[in-house]
Amino acid sequence: MDWLPEAANSLKPGGTLTINSTPLNKFGKLPSADVLESLGLKEIQPAGPLLPEFQGKVFRYTDGGAIPPGKVKSTVLQKTGEN
Repeated sequence: MDWLPEAANSLKPGGTLTINSTPLNKFGKLPSADVLESLGLKEIQPAGPLLPEFQGKVFRYTDGGAIPPGKVKSTVLQKTGEN
């Protein structure tokens, strides 16, 4: 997850990062809780139903095809302010 440390650095304490992904998407595969903690992040919502603000949106595969709505899950991370 070479992108996650930079994303963590960009967040203010209390700020959140929402990751919408399918099970096969590399961005949805989070590191261990220890690694998240070392980045000053904690998982406040594990991968679950798409958050309301993203429902009704069209998500696409890299080939442009639409991803079926039920396959996309939301994970929410929060900056703890400890790092």
